Amino acid sequence: MNILVLSPYPQALFDTLGASGDKTISTSGPVDLAYCHANGVDWIVSYGYRRMLRGKLVTEYDRRAVNLHISYLPWNRGADPAFWSWFDHTPHGVTVHFIDEGMDTGDIVDQELVSFSGSETLASSYRTLRQRVEGMFSRLWPPLRTGEIAGTKQRGLGSFHRSTDKKHLFEQLSEGWETPVREVAWLGRESQMRGSACQRLPCL
Repeated sequence: MNILVLSPYPQALFDTLGASGDKTISTSGPVDLAYCHANGVDWIVSYGYRRMLRGKLVTEYDRRAVNLHISYLPWNRGADPAFWSWFDHTPHGVTVHFIDEGMDTGDIVDQELVSFSGSETLASSYRTLRQRVEGMFSRLWPPLRTGEIAGTKQRGLGSFHRSTDKKHLFEQLSEGWETPVREVAWLGRESQMRGSACQRLPCL
């Protein structure tokens, strides 16, 4: 089969796809249904892709398009899930899900919680989550490609963040992506306490 990999780091998936005898096409740019038809695409795999798939493309590739997401959905849909899991004190995990018209709202193929010691940096926790979701996809791909997995609906409201949401918060971190996660968690607690105070008192 011909697999379209939508990712800034597609090489992370090449070994898994190649082991099944699949051919890969990769891009991090925009795609549409005409692009897929022109390249004979049978399946779509999205991983760290910054664009949404829409309309007829999603309809035609229903149950033949999946996304690898480094959060425990429905928590931390959208951008920067590794950051927000620490800041918001929400579950750490990884999910592979089918793609629908929403932002990380498709049926779940599989997911797992990931535990951390608390001594990590943002960057090291991000690398761990990537390794876990890549390993999960490697296990799931053989039954996925043959249609053996139906998926299950997401439950609960969870949370959602845009890429711009963390900008003013990220600027407060002492070492950027190398900031210890305990500092990010502390910043999140402080923010929540200020928010609670604003609910009780007039905040200017």
